[in-house]
Amino acid sequence: PEISYIDQLYVVVVDETGKQFMLQSQFEELQHADHQYVILNPGDEILLNFSGYELTNSSKQYWVFARGYYDPIPTFVPVDNR
Repeated sequence: PEISYIDQLYVVVVDETGKQFMLQSQFEELQHADHQYVILNPGDEILLNFSGYELTNSSKQYWVFARGYYDPIPTFVPVDNR
């Protein structure tokens, strides 16, 4: 269990000629490393769309990059005082 703080997330695509280009998500908060976080608590999820993905038919590689951090949620372990 953790709380995730995602600052930036993008996909780098390498086409068949070796040219690289970056696809950004639709969330402005994830387009720059600027401490504008998307915060996800346990059980949260988001669906990301990357504009330009439909133009990558001749691509050879896809790389997903993310910046941010997470805080683990300590689990409570009861103490047996018998």
